[in-house]
Amino acid sequence: RRRGVHAGRHRIACAVHSTLAAGVAYTSIDLQVAYLRPLASTSGLVVATGTVVRTGRRVAFGRAEIVDGAGKAVAEATGSCLIVDGRAAPLA
Repeated sequence: RRRGVHAGRHRIACAVHSTLAAGVAYTSIDLQVAYLRPLASTSGLVVATGTVVRTGRRVAFGRAEIVDGAGKAVAEATGSCLIVDGRAAPLA
């Protein structure tokens, strides 16, 4: 199960990252996971897909779905990332 959480968090973060300009950083704010069914050694290839729901000036919201080899959802996650634009910050 830890891999499911890990995959969901990273899929959301990668989706958010793909919408940001070069030099803009981000960090996770929260993550909520719903486990829908267990994974087993017979579950086949597990695929995690992340999408951006909305990107604001400071916070981006995303969603991830994890499916097994039969295409059945095993977990869903929602999360948000704080957008940190350090490009304009002066050096001290």
